Amino acid sequence: EHIGGSVENFCAMMNEKAKEIGCEDTIFETPNGLDRGEHHSTAYDMAKIARYALDNKEFVRIINTKNVSFKSSKKRYDITNKNRLLYEYEGCYGVKTGFTGKAGQCFVGAAKKGELDIITAVLASGWGASGKERKWSDTKKLFEYAGENFEYRYAVKNGEKTGEVTVCKGEREFVKTEFDEDFIICTKKDGSDDIKIKRMIKENITAPIKKGDIIGEGDIYYNGEMIKKIMIRASEGIEKKRCLGKFRRLHKKIF
Repeated sequence: EHIGGSVENFCAMMNEKAKEIGCEDTIFETPNGLDRGEHHSTAYDMAKIARYALDNKEFVRIINTKNVSFKSSKKRYDITNKNRLLYEYEGCYGVKTGFTGKAGQCFVGAAKKGELDIITAVLASGWGASGKERKWSDTKKLFEYAGENFEYRYAVKNGEKTGEVTVCKGEREFVKTEFDEDFIICTKKDGSDDIKIKRMIKENITAPIKKGDIIGEGDIYYNGEMIKKIMIRASEGIEKKRCLGKFRRLHKKIF
């Protein structure tokens, strides 16, 4: 009510933010997550929201606080974080438990495992005491699965060569090109992911060319979906051809 003016308006702000983040099947009708009307989401959307939230350092500090105590004028309060994996799973640093009658036991988790940052989302892991236990065991299995089966790898590297382009009116006929930045992607360790790069470079360019000039781009496709556009630059500078040079070549041909 303080931020949005009303509960309803705050939920409207939540829905707008969810779309901005990239959620495709989420509707908030309550700000606390309790069931009402069309209020719903998906595991994938919850993972997207968690990824966005984990960029906020203060949020990460709060969800990693295991215990906190404070006093009012009448009473002392001792609060314990309900994320059991902070105590049980090495590398876990989030995120949030949840339960409703319709959704059952839910948990969105985050853990550092080797070089990977893993985000998990389990919905409807069960109801009752067994459901409470399964949301933790389900999440642990997902953490282990991700660590065993995925890795980071370079799709392209900054400075990686991308061929040559014909140069018109230059001191040299060709200019070497290269990618303008690194791009790292999370892929399956077994190599089954399909990663392709479609290069689009000008067929010819006119001198002068400065080192670092952008002369093309590369589209990176992951399993058929275009996920990143990388610029292609000139690896070297090419001066414009001088008249004296033309005269010397002409003189050589004649004599």
